[in-house]
Amino acid sequence: MERDAFIARVKAAARAARLPDADPPGLVVPDLPEVDLTEAFVAALGRVGGVAHRDDPVEVVLALADRLGTSEYLGWDDEWLPPGVGAGLRHGGLSALAGDVPADAEGRRRHQSGYFDVVLGVTGAEAGFAETGTVVIRSGPGRPRMASLIPEVHVVILAEEAICRSLAHWAETNAGAIVDAANVVFVTGPSRTGDIEMRLNVGVHGPREVHVVLV
Repeated sequence: MERDAFIARVKAAARAARLPDADPPGLVVPDLPEVDLTEAFVAALGRVGGVAHRDDPVEVVLALADRLGTSEYLGWDDEWLPPGVGAGLRHGGLSALAGDVPADAEGRRRHQSGYFDVVLGVTGAEAGFAETGTVVIRSGPGRPRMASLIPEVHVVILAEEAICRSLAHWAETNAGAIVDAANVVFVTGPSRTGDIEMRLNVGVHGPREVHVVLV
């Protein structure tokens, strides 16, 4: 069959074709057994290599900064962290790097070059999933996405009441959180990358350590 005749038949079939009427599939929320959400989250986080803390978040961050030998961090603005955290970190001797990226190209290059040596990031979290130990990081003004992606060590401050059973349970009532966000990252433990030799490498494309402070 000649090319033109073949394309003509395809076009005719496409014009005549009609998909059957069907209701769009809805969100499927699994019927999971009830658990203590906080304890399940802590256990799941440990299984994926994360570390849970129930101490004061300022003390946790200052202790990590001391171990890492740094006096600065890349983090969210005070208004997006629990009250007193930003002030507490400054009082403890840490300084926050500016998270706002300039609009001009040269300004962006200069600004982002300052992130290359940052080893500590501090963010809040939208939610946590007890099933997988995942935290939801929603970026926006005052919540730079690089704070959870660039540093070697990422500290997440998570409210216990924000822990849900699973991703589906969270999405059931928070679908708009993704629609309205510039960027949403689901973080499940430290960054992992598998190479062609089937070796697992940690911290290649993201933080080597993920610490979740429950408040």
